[in-house]
Amino acid sequence: MAGRAAEEIVFGNDAITTGAQADIEFATDYATRMVVDWGFSEKIGMVKVSRERAERDPYVHAEIRAIVAEAYEAARSMIRENRGGLVAIAEALLDRETLTGDEVRRLATPTADQESTVAEAPHLPLKVRPITLQPTF
Repeated sequence: MAGRAAEEIVFGNDAITTGAQADIEFATDYATRMVVDWGFSEKIGMVKVSRERAERDPYVHAEIRAIVAEAYEAARSMIRENRGGLVAIAEALLDRETLTGDEVRRLATPTADQESTVAEAPHLPLKVRPITLQPTF
């Protein structure tokens, strides 16, 4: 879900690709299990719902849709809140194909400049703060 959310936020609705198909399928399958197998729906209740009923019941479909929508909105929120780090990592990866875990952690923590740039103009690319990238052998 985060890949699709990132595409939407960074590139806009007109640039969303089909790359999120597997994420959408996984989220839908997982939400379905939450509702029909595990009873994680307040509206349906803590019961197991047969797959036959689940396929026909509009209430089950509404619950599944609500869970997926909530997860997508959470992903969008996280991407917006961490956009500075996302852009910094993407730009560093364009410069060099691999990063160490430490480099990713440093890049994922945006500077105050990056945070204010995102708040003022979320559609513009961010300036990446310089870090020293160590060669990997």
